[in-house]
Amino acid sequence: MSQRRLLLFDIDGTLGRHVNEGRNAYDKALRRVFGPNASLGLPQVSFAGATDLAILQHLTQDAPETLTPALQETFFDVLHQEYSAIYKQNPFGLFPGVQEMTEHLSKQSEFLLGLVTGNIETCARTKLGAAGLEKRFRFGGFGNEHHDRNELARIALKRANAFPGSENGFSEIWLTGDTPKDIEAAKTIGAKAVAISSHHYSREDLQAHQPDWVIDDIRELLELLKTSKDS
Repeated sequence: MSQRRLLLFDIDGTLGRHVNEGRNAYDKALRRVFGPNASLGLPQVSFAGATDLAILQHLTQDAPETLTPALQETFFDVLHQEYSAIYKQNPFGLFPGVQEMTEHLSKQSEFLLGLVTGNIETCARTKLGAAGLEKRFRFGGFGNEHHDRNELARIALKRANAFPGSENGFSEIWLTGDTPKDIEAAKTIGAKAVAISSHHYSREDLQAHQPDWVIDDIRELLELLKTSKDS
């Protein structure tokens, strides 16, 4: 068994947060692609832990025949345009310590860093690129690839196993996120689940889903990794 450790991360609410940017971008993209009434149901949709594909499928469920693969691709292209316009004015805000922590981890051959995010890949890359993090996460499972976050975790793990030096698997797999769906995704692939309390979910909310750890600040992850290795 390899001594390499796989670290998977959610983005929104985990690495950083941009208030309402997802909802605003979605609203504009829906109206551009599907018409002026397409976003009427958007205020009732929870984005916490959701994938972009699941949100789109939910909002078009009354007329599923309209969501052809071509139109889905068009919508995601427009969604990326709207995200990009937002980030030109107001870049994605990283949480304290994320820049330093990911830089440190990415320089250690012991770790391989990846993503499990509900964002479509182009939007995820735009967010992280604007913050200077894109090259630290070389692969992932993204919200345009499946509506179910558990499947995105499986996709990310499959891609991780294909990296040079990972052929023999990983000594540990960790998945860090801020919602119960991240905890569930971690368990799906046999990963250690690290849950970060956020404005969406309190420590008590997250503990009810039995993660391995609940932390209040992502910088605590470094100590958890060290303790786990030493134990």
